[in-house]
Amino acid sequence: MSIFSDISLVAKNHTTYDVGLLQARGYRTLKHMTAHVLRPEGLTTTEWAIIGIISHHPKGVRTTKISEALSVQAPLVSRLLIKTEASGWITIEPGEDKRERVVSLSKKGLKNISRIEKNVREGLTPLLKGVSAKDLAGYLRTLDTISKNGKGLPPAVFEDYIPD
Repeated sequence: MSIFSDISLVAKNHTTYDVGLLQARGYRTLKHMTAHVLRPEGLTTTEWAIIGIISHHPKGVRTTKISEALSVQAPLVSRLLIKTEASGWITIEPGEDKRERVVSLSKKGLKNISRIEKNVREGLTPLLKGVSAKDLAGYLRTLDTISKNGKGLPPAVFEDYIPD
C-alpha cells in the first residue's frame, strides 16, 4: 500500500487538490490570526519568523543561515533584515568575512520576545479549540518530517508564486 492509499483512507477519499486546499486554508487562517496579534507590535509574520530564528542563536546568526531556515534566497532575506533592523528589533554586524553579516536580537527584541510569544500563543488558542494535544503534536511532527524530507528542494523565489 502506498502513502497515497493511506492518505485516501484517512482523508476519506479526498483528492490531492482537496487536501492541498484544506492545508492552504488552515495555513492562511493561522497566518491571519498571527498577523492580527503581531500588528500592534509593528511586526509582520515573516519578521516574527526571522526574530524567532535569531532567538535560537544568542551569539548571532549569519544571514545565510536565516535564508536556509526560511527556504528563500539571500537577497529576499537581506531586504527583510534591513526593515527589521530599522524598526529596532535586530542588529546587523559585519562578520569575519567582508561579505558576511551576523544578525542578533537588539535590546528591544530581547526585552519583548517572550511577551509577544505569549500573546501569539493566546491569539492562536481559539483556532485550536477541539484539537487534542496528541493530534497537535502529531501534526507538528508531520510538518517537521515533510520539511526535513524536502531539504534538497531549491529555495523559493518570488517567481514561484506568479503564474506564467
